[in-house]
Parts: sequence; structure tokens; C-alpha cells
Amino acid sequence: MPLDSAPTCKEPAVAVIIAAYNEQEYIQLSVSSALEQTYTNLEVIVVNDGSTDDTLTMLEPFKERVKIVNKKNSGPGPSRAAGVAVTDAEYIAFLDADDVWFPEKIYRQMQVMQAYPEVIFVGSSPWRIDSEGNKIKDVPDLPFIPDRPVNLEKELLSLGNLRGLGPSGCLIRRSAYTEAGGFRDVFAEDYELWIRLSTLGSFFLMSEPLYCYRVRARSLTHSDTTREFQCEIDILNLHRDKYNCYSRSLRLSTIHYKWADSLVYKRESGALKHLVFCLGYNPLNYQAYTLLLKHMAKSALSRLTRQAGYQQP
Repeated sequence: MPLDSAPTCKEPAVAVIIAAYNEQEYIQLSVSSALEQTYTNLEVIVVNDGSTDDTLTMLEPFKERVKIVNKKNSGPGPSRAAGVAVTDAEYIAFLDADDVWFPEKIYRQMQVMQAYPEVIFVGSSPWRIDSEGNKIKDVPDLPFIPDRPVNLEKELLSLGNLRGLGPSGCLIRRSAYTEAGGFRDVFAEDYELWIRLSTLGSFFLMSEPLYCYRVRARSLTHSDTTREFQCEIDILNLHRDKYNCYSRSLRLSTIHYKWADSLVYKRESGALKHLVFCLGYNPLNYQAYTLLLKHMAKSALSRLTRQAGYQQP
């Protein structure tokens, strides 16, 4: 079926799960974008993850059209799972509480689902917007050929999470979500679930932007950075049966390189250790040698300026 044709007359039910924690500033925009979808057989579920601000107050105008689930704070993974648990919809979509969908988002993705029965996951590339809603970056090219069914298990295992796979851009068959076991309570819970889903069917990544991803004006702390990269290693170990020795070493080398690069950029300690790990797993990682020289040069300059009695800017 061509993707510009309409879905069948009887529209399958789609549940939209919005997990929200202290999102009083953006929750109304997010919920409104879900309710304004051109696809009509839609159920919107907001999971309030123990918010301590006025998120619930901001949801008052929608209480007749939205199902609200209140729970203790436990993070996005368990919150999304709690939303799925209260619906019987055949398809599941997730929307972050600070992101915004375009009106045709679900309609366009349901066209794909009905055209390709083997597809269990449809993703979309986003527009990136700032805290005020202004577009700040053009839609990036996807790192693979979009707009056709693809098997992404190899790419997800070797490259990590990919563009076009953000939670707000996805639509998933409920049957596949259930078979995969749903979200686990881990950091990067979406990426970990995508790995399990990739073994069950094809993904279809649309080059057409169908939502806005909000880039918040806040940076990761050192502890968050450590948690992020340690999580990638934990996920690799969780799925270690899917790797041979060589591919696992390459993946670990890439993770430690990105970890070191992040520490160098933030002028934080520990980069040298991760560069050693990186080269230990893959001595041919030429980027690591470049970063090592850069790190050594910065360290030498810092020592010289301190000896000279100056403070490095």
C-alpha cells in the first residue's frame, strides 16, 4: 500500500503514554499535541511520576479527555510501563512531556504499520527546538537508509542508540512490546528495549520529521555522565550473548572513547584511564590516539601555567 493512501476504514486503537515528572512548564503543550492528532482512535494517558511542582494542576483542563495515572517517583521506564498497563490498545506510542508532535504524526506512522505487517517499530527524525520552541538545528541525516523496513539488531549492538529512535518519535505494535518484556528499570531504558525489540521484527525509520525534540538548557553533571556510559557497558553485558569477542571489544573501545572525550571536553579528571581501556580493547582506534595527544597537551599546558603563576582561562 502506498504511504500516501489512507489507513483502512476501521482504525486500530493507539495509546499515547506521556510520563511526566515536574513538567509544569511544557506538559500542556505536549498533551495538546497528542489530542490534536488527525488520527482519531486515540487514547491519551499521562503518568504523573510523583511530581512535586504544579504538573497536576496544569493537567486539570484535560481531565475529561485524558486518563491520568498517579504514582510514586520511579523514573521514565517504570512510568511508561505503568501507562501501558492500563490500556488494551493494539499500538503504543510514547511522548516525552516536554516534546511536541506534529498533527499527522500517528496517522503517517499508522500508514506504515498497515502497509508493512512485518514492521513492529516505526520511528521518525525530529526537529530540534530550544526551551522557547525555536528550531535550533536542521533535521539530521539518519545513519542508515530510511523509509523502508530494516533489521537494526546489528546496528543497535555495534553503534549504540541511533538517530530516529527517540521515544517521542516511535510507534510500536503492542504484541511486540509485550513479547519483548516491556521497559526495564535501567538508565537508557528505551535503548535497552529497542535492542530486545530488534530481534522480533523490522524497524521502519521515517526521514519525514514528525515531532519536535526539546533540547533543554541544562547539562549533564559528572555523576550523570558516569552513569550514562556505565549504563552502556551494563547494557552490553546484559546482552553479551549477542556479541562475539571481537565485536564486544570494538563496542567497549567505542564506549570508553566517548567517555574519555566527554571528560576532556568538560575538563574533568579520568580521561586517561578510559583512553587506556579504549586502546586496550582496540589498539587500532586512531581517534583515541588523537584524543590522547590532545589530553596530554592540555595537561602539560595546565602544569606550565600553574608553574608560571597564571590561571588557565
